[in-house]
Amino acid sequence: MAQKKSAAELKAEGEELGLKLANARKKEYNFALMIAKEGVVFETDLKKGPDILWRNGRKAGGTAKGAKGKVRVKGKVVELHCDTEDVPGSLTKVAKKHFAERGQAYKFVVIPPSGAVSEDAADDEEEVQAATGRRGPGDGETGTEAQTAEAVEAVAEATGEAEEEVQAAVGDAQDPAEIERGLRDVLMAEFQELDLDTARQSPNAGAATKATKLAEMFSAQVESDVKKAGSVLSLLKTTVQEALAAMPAESAETDSGPDPEIARQRMADMSALESSVDALLAEFA
Repeated sequence: MAQKKSAAELKAEGEELGLKLANARKKEYNFALMIAKEGVVFETDLKKGPDILWRNGRKAGGTAKGAKGKVRVKGKVVELHCDTEDVPGSLTKVAKKHFAERGQAYKFVVIPPSGAVSEDAADDEEEVQAATGRRGPGDGETGTEAQTAEAVEAVAEATGEAEEEVQAAVGDAQDPAEIERGLRDVLMAEFQELDLDTARQSPNAGAATKATKLAEMFSAQVESDVKKAGSVLSLLKTTVQEALAAMPAESAETDSGPDPEIARQRMADMSALESSVDALLAEFA
């Protein structure tokens, strides 16, 4: 039986994982993630290809069960854009628990070439709470308090603000309705900053249409479900950015035209974004 790791060892591993996630938050990285005897092995690199990272992961104790491809991090979600459709169904669950035990509470989403999104089950929350020591309903925290904490987290992710700053906007309010009203005001302020009118005129018709649908969805959800509205707003902001990026530049174009690598990356980003938007639109249909 393997010896249980000390708190110091788990912390050190958590810091290393946190650095990899921080890098993937800034730009897309190659990755290999595989189930191991003790959790998972997670390899990332900007230049080394997924196949090389897979071999490195196997040498580090990973099994043949896993996935490889491109990884990017958005908020508290780790998007695994995989090279193949054949991804173990338990991979996201095992990864989520492994990261949580090391202080990195993230949700993992598998996006295969077909775009059929699969993610860790919602009922895994108890495992994450047990690993991180985070309280849940029935453990010193009421259901209302738990829901408020989740709503604050969703609003913080949508606005890019720290959770403490979002909580400060609510102040000392104790009444759930008053707290929700404060969070709604934060979301509405962020929503009104979006240049939706210009986005709707984008040459990227797909992004323009989806921005309109997401805006309508946000307006419908913000009065009834602040947490869900925050999730919609996060995706809406990214969609608007993609739509605006397709608008003609005001400055004169160079003779050489757009950078092919930038164009390819933008196409890949848009494809992944469309998969996420389609999944969300299907959920609310």
